[in-house]
Amino acid sequence: MENDIVARTLVFLSKEEDPAGGTYPLLARKEDSPNMKELLHLLADELDVPKPKGTLPLPWIQWAMKSGGTRLTGVPAESVAFITNRSFPVEETEALFTRMGQSWPDIREQLPLVTADLDYRLRYTPLPEEVPADYIRSRSGNMAMIGWEGEGEPWIIVHGLLQSADEMLPLGEQLWKETGNPVWLMDLAGFGRSPVHQVDEAFEGQVGTLLKALDEFEGPVKLVGHSIGAAIVAAAQLRSGRTDIRLGLLQPVANNSNPNVLRWISRLPRGVMRSLLRLRSEKSWERMFSVYISGEDKKGMDHMMAKRIRSSLQSPRIAGANADLLRWIHSGKRGRVSSFSWMKEWADDHTNHTLVVWGKEDREYHYPQDMNSQVKRIDVPYGHYFPTFQYKETAAILAEWADTLK
Repeated sequence: MENDIVARTLVFLSKEEDPAGGTYPLLARKEDSPNMKELLHLLADELDVPKPKGTLPLPWIQWAMKSGGTRLTGVPAESVAFITNRSFPVEETEALFTRMGQSWPDIREQLPLVTADLDYRLRYTPLPEEVPADYIRSRSGNMAMIGWEGEGEPWIIVHGLLQSADEMLPLGEQLWKETGNPVWLMDLAGFGRSPVHQVDEAFEGQVGTLLKALDEFEGPVKLVGHSIGAAIVAAAQLRSGRTDIRLGLLQPVANNSNPNVLRWISRLPRGVMRSLLRLRSEKSWERMFSVYISGEDKKGMDHMMAKRIRSSLQSPRIAGANADLLRWIHSGKRGRVSSFSWMKEWADDHTNHTLVVWGKEDREYHYPQDMNSQVKRIDVPYGHYFPTFQYKETAAILAEWADTLK
């Protein structure tokens, strides 16, 4: 049961003028809930793992968890205590919900979000102490998001490959402090705390998920994407048909990759590519990110980033989401909406509402050749991950751009 429904129920009961008392199990009817087989199949889909092939008696599973299974899985042995064949009387609860005007939630709708959140927590490597912790958690559509409330047009920021909304927290906080606007950092589908999109085509699934999230934002918004996130927000803006979305594209990636080893890896079967990502060592990731670090104040950021990426990729769900988008980038199978050629078709007055910030030291990608030359472009002397490592400079550029839109 969702915690907000539990809270709403407690508040309602405490305010009843003529309380009759009773026992209210916050459970759906057994016949309306998924059985264990269906539940495990739903979980397998959400975690991007094979469905179970057989069954074991519950006492065996409990014994296995207490005999070392917890260390292997990272799941507490007590977690299997909820498994039972008992039926609970819920007639009083249903009558209570009728009085409240509360509809009964379907666990099948909530399970994807709960699964993604728990999966992320189990792989979670704590953020460094200097990363802001005063943000709030929320969701829009099927996308988990974190951020800050404020006044004026909201900023919506979408991360790139190998990251999640958490890595964009320094940028988000800096932008919030400089503008006072609401700032929301979103997890792409299958990344961070967002469920997988369950669509065969990786890019189209991401765009569709973002579109549903944007539907919950009324009025003008400033939509910012980094790396592949920039391509996703650009495609979502086009698909939405909205003219009140201003686009900030940070190191946009679509069909502009330079020849590198990832192009070869992307031709391998999906499972092999996902395994290679999961097996890559922390030291290897650290060497990759060290080229983006400069200055003593950023010492150790490459190590923390490598540690977080290494731990998150141990999740088959997150590793699979990264592999799918990497394959999309390097496979060459992109439609018109997937690249930036649409910019050439946009009216001149709309290009004024778009900003591209490009790091000239990027070794993996080149500036998109099909980008409209009238789009405002700012070059910075950094590499691909400058929104993470040079977040103060990035926030200042975005805030100044926002001032020109007023």
